[in-house]
Amino acid sequence: MRSALVKPEIVVCAAALVACLATFGGRLRSVDEIAVYGVAYSLAQRGALDIDLLASSAPGMREPPFTGVGDFGPDGHFYSGKGVLPSILAVPLVKLALAAPGGDPVVAALLVNVILTALTAAVVTRCLREAGAPAWLAATGGLVYALGSMAWAYSKRLFTEPAAALSVALAWRWIMAMAPGRVGRAGLAVGLALGGAVAASYSNAVLLPMFAVLLAYRALRSVAIGAVSSISRAGQAGIALGGLIAGLLPWVIGLSIYNAARFGAPTQTGLSLLEWSAPYFSWPAALTRMYALLLSPYRGLLFYNPIVLLAVAGLVGAPWMQPRRRAPVFAAAAGTLIYLVFFSFWSMWWGGYNWGPRFLAPILPLWAIAAGATVTEALRAPVIPRRLALAAAAIVACVSIGVSGVGAVSNTFITEGDLAMRGMLGPLVKPESLSASPLLTDPAFFQAVSGWEAMRRHGPEVWWRMPSPVDVALEQSLADISARITPDSAVVVVAPARLEQVLHAYRLPAPLIGLAPDQMRQGDDGPARWLLKRSRLFLLTDAAQTDPANTTEQWLSARAFRARNEFFDPWRVAAFGVSGTLLPLARGPVEFGGGRLRAARVSVGSQTTAGGSVALMVEWERRVSSDDMAGLAWFAHLLDSGGNLVSQHDALVGGGFGWQPANAVSLTDRRGILVPPTVMPGRYRVRIGVYGPDGTRYPATLEGVPLPENVIDFEIDIYP
Repeated sequence: MRSALVKPEIVVCAAALVACLATFGGRLRSVDEIAVYGVAYSLAQRGALDIDLLASSAPGMREPPFTGVGDFGPDGHFYSGKGVLPSILAVPLVKLALAAPGGDPVVAALLVNVILTALTAAVVTRCLREAGAPAWLAATGGLVYALGSMAWAYSKRLFTEPAAALSVALAWRWIMAMAPGRVGRAGLAVGLALGGAVAASYSNAVLLPMFAVLLAYRALRSVAIGAVSSISRAGQAGIALGGLIAGLLPWVIGLSIYNAARFGAPTQTGLSLLEWSAPYFSWPAALTRMYALLLSPYRGLLFYNPIVLLAVAGLVGAPWMQPRRRAPVFAAAAGTLIYLVFFSFWSMWWGGYNWGPRFLAPILPLWAIAAGATVTEALRAPVIPRRLALAAAAIVACVSIGVSGVGAVSNTFITEGDLAMRGMLGPLVKPESLSASPLLTDPAFFQAVSGWEAMRRHGPEVWWRMPSPVDVALEQSLADISARITPDSAVVVVAPARLEQVLHAYRLPAPLIGLAPDQMRQGDDGPARWLLKRSRLFLLTDAAQTDPANTTEQWLSARAFRARNEFFDPWRVAAFGVSGTLLPLARGPVEFGGGRLRAARVSVGSQTTAGGSVALMVEWERRVSSDDMAGLAWFAHLLDSGGNLVSQHDALVGGGFGWQPANAVSLTDRRGILVPPTVMPGRYRVRIGVYGPDGTRYPATLEGVPLPENVIDFEIDIYP
């Protein structure tokens, strides 16, 4: 470390990077993470902002204690309410993964918080060095931040807090490193950093007043020491605050444009805290939440980050500390108080399934700097008190690393899932008192304890122990879609329990949409209305249907034309063509099988395009019992002018749903033929016929006259 080429912050950054990679999980565990990933993927793959892949989660997450992750825009697309900064930072990594053979875009996106955590540890080290800490102590402080606080656990998740923590650390560093006569430049840098914190999560805007006061105070001190004599102290403070506003302005403009692009209004974020929390607010609940975020075993800041105790000791000795070392102690305490008050108003104050008080993570760099400053001050004490102080600091640091290590290695989502199954999370929404839930007061629910139990039962959650999230059948399903996808296609997924698994494998350019049954039931006025503007729709679903009525497929079948239905156990791929107006054939009813089945009306799309689809609709009438119709199928062939088969689609009469009700004598089939994108424009022929379970084609007659080859034959035009 004595070499000028190897600075302590570089060593700390590398060490933190290695440690975080060693405990890296590589899996998305929460809907919040999928929302952050969804924006990154859409930007990287299509230059879009939507998270339509997560739309199916919205209806089930409208009511507290669930917060939802966004809202539908006026265009019917689903947009994230999470901060956009982590998604933007993840875009280059996702692009690299998509370009690399065998790359996993989800794993690539998750790496962004590993990098951010290591960089924040380096900034903490730099701040301690600039505050006068020895190189060894500054490096220790940076490592303790990375490995002895919640930062370690969140380095493996795709939450927004690591980006906010780096922004807060940078803002603090530029305030404390303010050079005399350059207060405007410092203010600009602080504004840019704090704007990043707000872009990571809008809630971090509550820290802006505190940092504005700190910035103005430092600017006043630059005049007090006589560095700038031609400008008044008030003028210097004004210049600093002007720089702060100038630094925030690009973020304000950018976020306003981002909001307007999604929701049509610069102030609409897609995440209304007041709407969810107002029914659950009371002053006793707010006070209980503040206690719980600070001291409870379930979410207490001190429980999950014992290094805070070192900084708290600095509060006691603050009058004797040097001002430069005293400042981070008070700043960390003030920032924490602001967060406690703000989040005490929110019904989901505990932050969902995670480790410790997640929403307080952005303030942890200041606590680490404050702890290091306190220990640095202790080095000035006489020998015996100094040794006692260092021994106590070492013990606290070791305990912190041990506690944080459990969060970094274990799967805390399993732990909280157990609590949810026992119905213990409900009282957290509206805590009437400390006794409203034993989670708030009983150390048995400290996750470091339950984390050990989770590891005993399931093993550590690290990349080198976790099975591959992709299965062969899913890869085959996506390959089947890839072979038929067009630039204006979309993939609708109905497999919410396996969505994360799909995301690891999904590399197609078409948007991935998750639509819930209650959205489909809204009909053509619902959020799915824009789907019909696509030329092809692919339904990807697994055997574990969450909707017994199969509402999503029924919605698609009623508005589009199913052209393919393939099984890749346990996955299924159904392809739908979306075409224009259907024209009825100018010929009478056609009978098949000696009058057993009758095509009373046949409608077709008279034209289509290469890469489009041929639309078909047949109204069937049966003359025998529905049991005699079992296994009866019909085909539609697309032939070129030379009689060569270009494309086809075979399906059971009724699409496999049968004659419903059983005594029904008629039903309507909507089917399509996918037209390959490579076909030449011109006139083509479509032939429709019927065959039995044994594959034998049924005879077809029109007004008693046999039809050639037992098919209905008509022409269509295909354009480029």
